[in-house]
Amino acid sequence: MFDPNSPINRFPNACPCCGYATLDERGGWEICRICWWEDDGQDNNNANVVNGGPNGKLSLTRARINFITEGIFCPSRTDLREKQGSIQSHDHHRQFVFDSLTQTIREPELNWETSIPELDDDPTGSRFQSGESVVYRHRYLDSTNRIGQIETVEWNSNIEIWHYRLLEQFQSWCSVFGEVEVILLESSHSRR
Repeated sequence: MFDPNSPINRFPNACPCCGYATLDERGGWEICRICWWEDDGQDNNNANVVNGGPNGKLSLTRARINFITEGIFCPSRTDLREKQGSIQSHDHHRQFVFDSLTQTIREPELNWETSIPELDDDPTGSRFQSGESVVYRHRYLDSTNRIGQIETVEWNSNIEIWHYRLLEQFQSWCSVFGEVEVILLESSHSRR
């Protein structure tokens, strides 16, 4: 049911990264004048996925954390800082909260939360290890869980995310990059 008071449905539309009302429409490839995130339609349901493109090697979740802690979606883009719009001239429709102690980010009003280890973008160590049994979904919108075992784990420096090769329960292979193609739901054990 459409709720006009939901932070996602208010106009002007809130940027999914910083939460300020800077967009004419969601998913229209507009660039937020405050945080410089390009809105490709990504939101809470797939915020941990790295889609590439103008948003680079950052997931929406990582960009949100960067905005909260650094004031821009990509702190290395110093060329954009002088062009940033003022937050005083925009309504703040969506609130994201980062807790550095628990390493979690959440949007309380929409009951969304994730943790930094779930991003699996730390080059010093993967979230999952070779030999682990995992339950996963092949795509984030799939409703069917699959069972598999991680065969190999490798850091991909081009897209800065871990690459997993899974052996599915029925002996077929599935090669995946972090959460781009497969969402790992649970594991027999985890490093973090």
